[in-house]
Formats: sequence, structure tokens, C-alpha cells
Amino acid sequence: MNKSSYTAILQTHNLDIGYVYVKQQTVIAHNLNCEIFEGEMLCLLGPNGSGKSTFIRTIAGLQPALNGSIFIHNQRIHEKIAAELAKNMSVVLTDSVQMPNTTVWDIVSFGRHPHTNWLGILSGSDKAIIADAIEKVGLSEFANRSIGTLSDGEKQRVMIAKALAQDTDFIILDEPTAHLDLPNRIAIMKLLRDLAHSTRKSILLSTHELDLALQVADRIWLMQKKAEMFCGTPEDLVLNGSFQKVFSTHAFDFDINTGFFKINYPVQQHVSLSGEQPFLLWTTRALYKYGIAIQEKNPAIPHIHAVDNQWRIDCNGKYCVCSSIFELLSALPTFPPP
Repeated sequence: MNKSSYTAILQTHNLDIGYVYVKQQTVIAHNLNCEIFEGEMLCLLGPNGSGKSTFIRTIAGLQPALNGSIFIHNQRIHEKIAAELAKNMSVVLTDSVQMPNTTVWDIVSFGRHPHTNWLGILSGSDKAIIADAIEKVGLSEFANRSIGTLSDGEKQRVMIAKALAQDTDFIILDEPTAHLDLPNRIAIMKLLRDLAHSTRKSILLSTHELDLALQVADRIWLMQKKAEMFCGTPEDLVLNGSFQKVFSTHAFDFDINTGFFKINYPVQQHVSLSGEQPFLLWTTRALYKYGIAIQEKNPAIPHIHAVDNQWRIDCNGKYCVCSSIFELLSALPTFPPP
């Protein structure tokens, strides 16, 4: 992304976030300086307790900052009254919708509230914006359906449509995929990326979907407990070691070569492996789970050749052919080193 060609929609300057209880401040994160640009999808990541939800609520104006400033369109958000801020920023929180008999159209129409008069009467233009928002999230055929009849993924699309109908330049979502299955998590993340790029709205979402964020985010804000926040493209944060620093533990590591997290299993056996893809990939993954490490070919250890749904094991003149990875894993203990 060429920053010089994009407009910064939101910026934070020396921001401290946290809570005040009985006049005592608890700082969760200190000196946060970041920005989000027009048409950018940005993911906020970090381990539990790093302050993601607090950061989201502070940026959204739902709780005060302990120190520093938040600017939207170069104006401090605390200088804006709620009605004015609602024309600049829309917020989708994690809470599920509790209006089972309300239609999709009615819920999305609530997004027009900051733009209507005190009677809340919708103009023809308002109705066109509502219909367009519902269409953008792929729910036009459900516009008159009760939200209580929708799946969790469809309900999340309704709330995104409501934010679109609010017609702000900046949309914040707190854990938008928290209660969804894998296909819906992927669909929602891709939808948000597509909307950011097609509508030129800035979208910030907090998420635990590390693998999806690496695939869809334009940039990432990566928080860690009581330490600096890393900002950059997913690829830069992987290559400069930030992901490994924040997320790797003794139990698992972030694999820079694959972009996946790998659980650390103790090595029980060594083998060598040859063959063709995709059999090599999935054989490697299966062996890794059982503590079987792959090394260079050596007559003293079993050699596996994987091709065309067959796995041949050779070691010291002994061999067998397996027709599945399950059979392979069962046979390998009978090929101990000499």
C-alpha cells in the first residue's frame, strides 16, 4: 500500500487505554500510535489480555482514553457529540441480536437513524441506501424475513448491512466471527475485505482468526501484553519476526515457511520421505503429529515413498506397502532402527 496515495481516516497519538476503578488507573496498553487508511481492511490481533476489546471500545468512544488522543477526519473524537460521531463511525459489537420477530429490513434501517429527522421517517434515498446495504451482504431475498429464522452467519451479515446503511467512512467490528463455523468465518472475512475495497470504507476488526487475518488483512495491528504494538502488512510482520514473538510458546511455534502454527511434539522416531504431492504434504503432517521426524535418506532408518495413494516402507531389506496413512502409522512401529 502506497500510504501517500491514501487518506488517513483514523489516527491515535500517544494513546493509553485501560480502566479507572475507585480513582485508580489500570493501564492495559501504553503509547499507541497508529492509523487506518481509506479503503483499508485492518485486523487487530493479540493474545487474550493484550487489550484488543479495550482498544476497540476506546476507539469507538464507548469508554474514555486514559491519555493521548484519537482523531477521526483530523478531529478529536471526544470533541464530537454522539450524533455527529455516528455519522463518521459505525460499530458492530460481539453481542448477538435479540430481536427474533424483527425483519432484516427493519434492523438494517436502524442504521439510518443518525441521518433521519426526530420522527425517524425514512426518505426514498434512505430506503435506497438500506436496499443497497442488504444487497451488498447478499441478503436481498431475506429482506422481509424475521431475523430469528436466520443462521448465525446470516445474522452477522445483517449487522454488517446495518453498519453499511449508517453510511460512515469507518466501520469497527469486535470479533465478528466469534460464534460462526469455519465456512461462515471465511465468508464473513472475505466479505469485509471486499466491502472495504469496493466501497472505500475503512474497516477495523478485532479477531482471533490468525490464519484468516494473514490471508485477508491489508494491514495488522498486533498487540502484546504490556508492550509495544506492531503495525504492518501481515507479510512484513511474519518476516520481521513479530508474529513469532507475540504468539510462539513452548507448546507451539509460528512456522515462517508455511504461515501456520505448529504444535511442538516430542520426536519419537526418524524416517526419510520421498514421493509426489499432495501425498508428501499430508504424509508429513500426519507423521509430525505422532512425533515422527523427517530427515535425509539413511539406510539405518525407514524410508517412505508416497505416491498415488500408496505408501511403501523400506528398511534393512524389509518392506511393506500401505494403502492409507492409517495403515502407514500402524506399520511404522514394526520398522525400528537396527
